[in-house]
Amino acid sequence: MGRKLYWYRLIKTTLITEAYKPQHTGAAALVLRALKAMGCATKQQLAQATGLSVMAAGTAVEHLMEKGRVLVRGRAAATGGRPAAEYVYNADYAHALVLCAFEENGRDSLHLRTVDLMGRCVHRTARPLEQARLESFAPDVEAALTRDGKIAAMGFGLPGTQRLGRLETSDYKGLLGTQFAGYYAARFSMPVVLENDVNAAALGYCTLRGKTDATLCYLYFPRRYGPGAGFVLQGRPFCGAGGFAGEIGRLPLGADWKKLSWGAFSPVCHAVAMCAGTAAAFLDPEEIVLCGEMLNGTHLAQVRRQCAAMLAGPLPQFTLAKDFLEDYTAGVAGRALEAL
Repeated sequence: MGRKLYWYRLIKTTLITEAYKPQHTGAAALVLRALKAMGCATKQQLAQATGLSVMAAGTAVEHLMEKGRVLVRGRAAATGGRPAAEYVYNADYAHALVLCAFEENGRDSLHLRTVDLMGRCVHRTARPLEQARLESFAPDVEAALTRDGKIAAMGFGLPGTQRLGRLETSDYKGLLGTQFAGYYAARFSMPVVLENDVNAAALGYCTLRGKTDATLCYLYFPRRYGPGAGFVLQGRPFCGAGGFAGEIGRLPLGADWKKLSWGAFSPVCHAVAMCAGTAAAFLDPEEIVLCGEMLNGTHLAQVRRQCAAMLAGPLPQFTLAKDFLEDYTAGVAGRALEAL
């Protein structure tokens, strides 16, 4: 990245991230959250939603408008007298860059999305991921920052686990031992989060379906790597004391994931059922979500039957997730937006 571009980005992102520090406290924070949830509202409606007085809500709205966080949409329908102004949350105030490493059709790829503050995608692209080293993603980030000056945070999704900021396990050997998030935060002077792929998918699955207080297990079965699990307990992700919860492929369940033939129906169902049954016995979730490009509804039904024979008591709901990438990127996007 050229020196002039570097300093431009440093100043630009510093200004944006400074605006995101928790300065919107009290009434302004209440109004901002309410407006984001409501979509659009008048000052009177915001006062009712937040419990503030109309004057306090109005003052907060004016403050947020000065900061660019709130915009005027127009006038509400008249009910007598002058129509009140309607305000909207400015989702385009800043953007987050999402980069997810992903196995697709037996090959590794990198999917990039830029999202607004509501998590809506404003730009997307993808490329093959031939090598995954610490610096491999920097050209993609530089291109995104050049294209979009509103990017103020980044979220990376990778298969693996980290401890104290250092990657301790990874499907990509070139990343082992690196301080991945710290490297990109320092290089591009903005908040960076790194999330495990299946943990992110579990969160994204809940977010996309409005499951705000769910307890579920999300099991992902890629073609070339061992399976992984993501746990959500009452709406909150559970990663374990050291971030290693979900490494279900390491359990001695009798499956050799490197040699398993995904075209063999019975062995595949048995291996998947062992993972699902183990997760159900330990977690007692409301729902077990199975995901993998080789799995279909017939697998799901057979796995459920085998788990019913394996377990005592009522079974959780069994669901087949059809789009791992959508769940995955939604989860990483949510984590990146939290960093703002």
